[in-house]
Amino acid sequence: MIGVELFVGIKYLDRQGLNKTQIADRLGIDRKTVRKYVNQNVKSFEQESGIQRSIVNPYKPYPQYRLNKFPGLTAARLCREISTLSCAGNDHNGLLPPVPYEGSERTIARYIQSIRPHDERTYRPVETLPGEQAQVDWGHFGYINMDGKRKHLYAFSFVLSYSRVRYVQFTTRQDTLTLLCCLQNAFEYIGGVPQIILFDNAKTVVSERVGSVIQFNRDLMRFALQYGFKPDACWIYDPESKGKVENSIKYVNRDFFYARPVTDLETLNNECLGWCDEVANKKIHGKTGEVPADRLGEEKQALLPVPSNCQCIP
Repeated sequence: MIGVELFVGIKYLDRQGLNKTQIADRLGIDRKTVRKYVNQNVKSFEQESGIQRSIVNPYKPYPQYRLNKFPGLTAARLCREISTLSCAGNDHNGLLPPVPYEGSERTIARYIQSIRPHDERTYRPVETLPGEQAQVDWGHFGYINMDGKRKHLYAFSFVLSYSRVRYVQFTTRQDTLTLLCCLQNAFEYIGGVPQIILFDNAKTVVSERVGSVIQFNRDLMRFALQYGFKPDACWIYDPESKGKVENSIKYVNRDFFYARPVTDLETLNNECLGWCDEVANKKIHGKTGEVPADRLGEEKQALLPVPSNCQCIP
């Protein structure tokens, strides 16, 4: 049984035209595994993955903690430590359940290998192909009074990396449900779904991270399965890796929000949508030298279709 991240990876590479052998080599898995899952639909995978729960799950925090401090530790040594400590009833400051590990060494060794940090960073190209990537981030825009209460005001910003088309939505929350609903609205706005969406490392996106190995929020992964995109996360403390959306938030503040009277959220979002339509996406972009709305016509041909009957609640 593979995890959701690996299943999404198989589907993504299959859409890129790689054959089963190439997918297996790229992901470091057996070709038989690729053959099993490449044609499996999302619903049957969710049913299958929901039934089986890894015996390793309660023991995961310990190797994560140890590898963060000592990335050169071998899987065999970590297995021995987990076995010794758990058999002794030692929870190692809450990192282990006080019950013996009863799974095989091979099972936990596979998990350790999957989270082992890489020594070198892989840099991604600055520019992307049409439909390949979108970038998402949040900006804080002060406060708004609603129902007699003072609430934080945030802006969800979504930018297609090729065309530079923007979608912006103001909210008073940054939870998972709000994120997924904003994503759904962004897909409807651009008329499609990009292959990859690059996020930051917020808890609504990333549940765990060890080096370059990322475990994404389960609800986000289920949402990604439904819509067909592959989530990605930028490197921590590295704004350049999502510079397009970082710049977009600054642009929203400078060109739309600054000195604008805010009365209510609905009015603000209606005005912002008009600004996206008539200003942000109609102005010649400084880097591309073209109008984002014009480039969207080309990019739409490469976007995945927005599936019908999908909800923002996974």
